[in-house]
Amino acid sequence: MSELLAEAEWTRRRDLHRQRVSSLLGSYLDRRHHGRAHPVIDFLFTYYTLRPGHLARWHPGFGVGLSERGAEAYARLSGYCCAGGAVTVDREVLLRRRETIEFVVRLLEATADRSAQFGCFGLHEWAMVYRATSDDVRHRGVSLRLGAVGTDAVVESMPLRCTHFDAFRFFTDPARLRNFAQLTREGQPAAEQPGCLHAAMDLYKWSGKLLPLLDSEIVMDTFELAYAARELDMRASPYDLREFGYDPVKIETPSGRAEYVRQQAVIADRAAAVRQTLLERSRRLLAATRAGGEPQ
Repeated sequence: MSELLAEAEWTRRRDLHRQRVSSLLGSYLDRRHHGRAHPVIDFLFTYYTLRPGHLARWHPGFGVGLSERGAEAYARLSGYCCAGGAVTVDREVLLRRRETIEFVVRLLEATADRSAQFGCFGLHEWAMVYRATSDDVRHRGVSLRLGAVGTDAVVESMPLRCTHFDAFRFFTDPARLRNFAQLTREGQPAAEQPGCLHAAMDLYKWSGKLLPLLDSEIVMDTFELAYAARELDMRASPYDLREFGYDPVKIETPSGRAEYVRQQAVIADRAAAVRQTLLERSRRLLAATRAGGEPQ
């Protein structure tokens, strides 16, 4: 254990984290409580594994101890143990997650080493409904801005340059054949690039997979990034989301494509900083598995 937090300090950090979650998600959680779907934000809690309650729970991260006084709730959580008068994340969790940590480090290093590409224009969402059958509909009850024929025409008017496998795998069969490359899971580390909105959103996925080894501050950084990227992702989509407060980025027009690239570059710059922090934390965890000690 490299750091011991007094009760006053860790409860302060816990409360700040809860406020951070509440300020971003308060109105959404009220909507969710009443059973109302949200085609933009729901994705962050259905596609990704963490639920709102999991996100709201603060974690100190591996190597940080909480004074036992007042930390009984953490002592009962899976993955925690009592050691040296403190409650801390069990080292066994670190060792069990070693392969995941190694994968995350490899993927983030490979992504960070590449130049950002900004030529996809958010067409992945369009490719998911290109020449779609009724079984391919992803957001039931939300209409297409240009209708099915107009949506297909947009896809056919531009090349598909998707580099992210987890978007590509949801393309309709005709759309997959139009992509510049046939992406695979095995080839993901070789294809991922830092301009991709989904690569930015997935930083949240990787941080979530490393809980409770990571502290919740970095996890929330990745979530806020994913939230912003998801909004742009869906504003540039073929769906009419104005009733939910999202004005479209009309990538079917030259001005819309220019606006998308501008906003995509802002997200990419933000993601670069978050990715670097997550990579540094993940490297420390990996070093701890090898050295048999705490993260340095």
